[in-house]
Amino acid sequence: MRLSVGIFTLIFLLSLSQHGFGQQFKTFAPFGEEFTLQSPCQMKRDAKEIMTDIGRLSHVSYSCGPQEEDKNFAYIISYVDYPEGTFHPDSLDLISDVLSESVEQQAEHLGGNIIYSADMDDLGFKGQLYRIAYKDAKIFVKGRVLLVGDRIYHLQVFALAENSLNDAMDVFLNSFAVDKSSGK
Repeated sequence: MRLSVGIFTLIFLLSLSQHGFGQQFKTFAPFGEEFTLQSPCQMKRDAKEIMTDIGRLSHVSYSCGPQEEDKNFAYIISYVDYPEGTFHPDSLDLISDVLSESVEQQAEHLGGNIIYSADMDDLGFKGQLYRIAYKDAKIFVKGRVLLVGDRIYHLQVFALAENSLNDAMDVFLNSFAVDKSSGK
């Protein structure tokens, strides 16, 4: 009996370390924001205004670079607020196009190629899950882009090719939650 408990404990601990859960993820809930997520490092805020065809938009990002033992080298969440009413819930084609264009623009910005991009209906919000390879496929980014009201959230995790398939990416990306009652 004691041997089987010891073996079970050993298997459990090994499975945690193999899945990236040996890392210390903590809840990140920035003051004044309507989202939370799990992050392995202290996120830093950056905000700027960007000029677009529809006027000046606010772009806010939070990012961090984790400890050396992390398989990923950057974790980022950013969002852009669009004018109220930009994305009517019935405008499914417009929403799909905007999300696809967001992924394509990210790949172009990085000088990379989209490995995959798939529509998703996550947390009741429209979105896309994607993977981009760049720098001659030496670096990969796995990300999610979500439309919540008139705000587009972009979550991304960056890793070297040899580490590009790891569970810590999914912990970060899948931990995102937003207060639906806020309308954002």
